[in-house]
Amino acid sequence: MIKRVSVLVAFSLLFSIILGLTIGVFDAGDSFAYAALGEYLLHGRLLPMIPFNLDHPQTLFAPIYALFITPLLSLPLPWGSISLPIAQFLLLLGSATILFFIISRVFPKRWAAVGAFIFIFLPFNLIHPTLIMSETLTEFLVTVYILVLFLRADGLLFFLSCILVLTRYAFLPCFGMTLILYIKNFRSVPIHHHLLSILGILLIASWILFNHSVN
Repeated sequence: MIKRVSVLVAFSLLFSIILGLTIGVFDAGDSFAYAALGEYLLHGRLLPMIPFNLDHPQTLFAPIYALFITPLLSLPLPWGSISLPIAQFLLLLGSATILFFIISRVFPKRWAAVGAFIFIFLPFNLIHPTLIMSETLTEFLVTVYILVLFLRADGLLFFLSCILVLTRYAFLPCFGMTLILYIKNFRSVPIHHHLLSILGILLIASWILFNHSVN
């Protein structure tokens, strides 16, 4: 089993490095907004957004992806343009692995393997890792969320819902439903999961206060 996992990890790394080196990374309409937000949050620098010339950071997008890409893009060339697609392809492979475990809890493993294989080679899943966009990271977090949902770890699930909201605002309804589930099973949640839940609330509160201070 350990040998198979080692081979899979080695293949995943090689696959990601080859695609990162041959395809690279591209920007999209929202890419600069993510990069500019991450630069401000980590380094306190406000990048000029021509022709807008903003005097404060743009918080139209949530901060998690901006914080994820900024350290990678800050690397000297060509490592910055190589490391981001490699990291995002690894996230894609991680999502497929988690999806395999989720499906195998319901269906035979051969069907789980087929589902994970199809997931990896969906056209948009091969395109998104080459873009400075949050889709690949969001997919990974969603698969982790679903896995934890299957494991019935309500406190950890609530923390993940906080992270999802801070990745894409569209997950706010998911946050609300997870909060209801967390409150319903409050007494059965382990102490360390309660601590994670408090951390999640503090992160969201901090982002709200930051938004209020700059807008």
